[in-house]
Amino acid sequence: MPKYVRIENDNVIECLDYIPENPQGDWREAIDVIPNIIPFKQIQGPHTFDISKTPVEIVWSVIDLSLDERKQTIFNMIVDPIQLLLNKELNKNLSDPNQNIDFKIVENLINQVRNKKFEIEAIQTHEEMDQYIQTNNIVP
Repeated sequence: MPKYVRIENDNVIECLDYIPENPQGDWREAIDVIPNIIPFKQIQGPHTFDISKTPVEIVWSVIDLSLDERKQTIFNMIVDPIQLLLNKELNKNLSDPNQNIDFKIVENLINQVRNKKFEIEAIQTHEEMDQYIQTNNIVP
């Protein structure tokens, strides 16, 4: 989708998905230049504008994740579905007073979370993290 930027004194002042009805100033078409991101290793960062290009390029940067950030991301991805099951079990009597919480299920789910936390905390390098992701078939 094209974008449009308004330039003043060689600086981008506005960036919109459309040109205003009565455009004032120097409006130019712009495009996003989005980098390839390595899943679970990088995220898209802030952008800059290259107004020397036609169309103007909105150039997005890449941020490399630290090992701790990667660990937290993977842990959250693995634990989120377990947390949903745990919440469902713990909220049984809220939705239906005749249902009882099965504390064996609760204990099993909590142990799953603890085991995943232990596994992930044991990872010491980016290479070990890559192997963990591959071995566990974790996909973005």
